[in-house]
Amino acid sequence: MSETEKILVLDRGGMELIYPGQWSVHPEPTGVLALQDPNKSVRLKVLFGRLSRDESTESALLPVDNVLRHFLDGVPETTRNVVIQRGVQPNGSMALAHYTYESKPGTADPPEAHARWLVARNPNFQIVLSLRYDSLDAPSATAAWERIIETLHLGDGVPLSNPDEHWSLRKPN
Repeated sequence: MSETEKILVLDRGGMELIYPGQWSVHPEPTGVLALQDPNKSVRLKVLFGRLSRDESTESALLPVDNVLRHFLDGVPETTRNVVIQRGVQPNGSMALAHYTYESKPGTADPPEAHARWLVARNPNFQIVLSLRYDSLDAPSATAAWERIIETLHLGDGVPLSNPDEHWSLRKPN
């Protein structure tokens, strides 16, 4: 982690990610956490939750690509025939589904609007991320998105007993 980055930790270690240090974090009334760049032109929304440990619920969970499709159904600029990419994090710890949107010339969308969505889940937690930006911010927004996804970690369900247990705050031996 560089000096220009910050760590977001939710639910006592249930989720963590690294984001650009100059971004601000604001809770929204809907329960979503919003992160945005200083110009307020790049905006990441985080919806995070703990999954039920009930075995009957676990077997009934939709695949992550179906969960993402459900979220995209409420987004006007996406179409019914969206192509969602599905995979597993390289270490096998999370199932992932993501979709990238770019506006088409001549549409009613804001000029050259871009958006990315991701659903990630392990047996304990699920997170939905959405990032919106325009073409002028594409290089920095894309780099931030890639770093966020690279560092996204969902916990094992055992909460940290105090903040000093987090790897970023441990004192070196």
